[in-house]
Amino acid sequence: MFPGASRLSSAILILVRLMESLGMDVRKQFRDLGADYELLHEPSARIPDEVVIQLWETLVEKSGDPCIGLRTADFWHPTSLHALGFSWMASATLKEALERAVRYNHFITQNQRFEFDETASCFRFTFNESEAPFIFPREFYDAGMSFVKTMCDESYGPEFTFLRVDMRRPEPSCSDQFRGRFKAPIVFGAESNTLYFSKEIILKSLPTANADLARVNEEIVAAYLEQIDQGTVSKQVRMRLIEQLSSGHVSQDSIASSLFMSTRTLQRKLQEEGTSYKELLSETRHELAMRYMSSSSSPISEVAYLLGFSEVGNFTRAFKRWTGMAPTEYRSRH
Repeated sequence: MFPGASRLSSAILILVRLMESLGMDVRKQFRDLGADYELLHEPSARIPDEVVIQLWETLVEKSGDPCIGLRTADFWHPTSLHALGFSWMASATLKEALERAVRYNHFITQNQRFEFDETASCFRFTFNESEAPFIFPREFYDAGMSFVKTMCDESYGPEFTFLRVDMRRPEPSCSDQFRGRFKAPIVFGAESNTLYFSKEIILKSLPTANADLARVNEEIVAAYLEQIDQGTVSKQVRMRLIEQLSSGHVSQDSIASSLFMSTRTLQRKLQEEGTSYKELLSETRHELAMRYMSSSSSPISEVAYLLGFSEVGNFTRAFKRWTGMAPTEYRSRH
């Protein structure tokens, strides 16, 4: 279970566009949920799963359409999965594309696992359901499987087809729409949400293949994952402060941007961890100041610069607040 589980904002934008096309006031729903609607327009930001679940439940309830999940694929674009979308499109084969989806599963979602395996006769791609308490409606999985169909169509061509589609959901009254969408035999009430690929199709070279483009975008995905896997937000802020303080241009906005989130989201996450940007800035400067003053003969003006102070006087006042003595006095004693 992942208490702070989240999903890539650009992927959620697909859902939001569908909701807004149906006249739903998604901006208001974000406000009511205490979430930041503007994060949808920050491609590298993430939306908490509890918010995403509420959006899906609203869509299902207000649309009254048991096949609504299939319609989200109408709003799909390679940018919907950030760099992973372009890496998929540039893959040499569908097998390589699906392996990337599994390898960078965490890039898209933190509490749902994809599986990809080979049998004697075919390849299988499975959407495992999210762990409790993040229970998504069945239409969410309809959408995910429909996305994969669209992505395969875009990279392989109009002749792409599945061998079979297994869906855990019971057969809906609009099952003809599912058969028209997947153009393959569908087993409803199955044990898993699984897509079956023929070996001939999945191993065929793709016309959109571009090894250099795939590699570059995969590097972007890997760098992003390194950012979000570094522990608590406060720890990540400390690391960014250490990296950026000497530039003289560090700010709460620049730190938030480097962590792929809005300033409001950064403030909220730090508050949840019992701290704030101002406290972390002061603590980080204090720790670095003690290190520099105790183990370096650098001029005090240089130490002030390294800590991001525009004036030596500002550093001196801060140092007195931390230690009760001026920098020169502290250095003479240590």
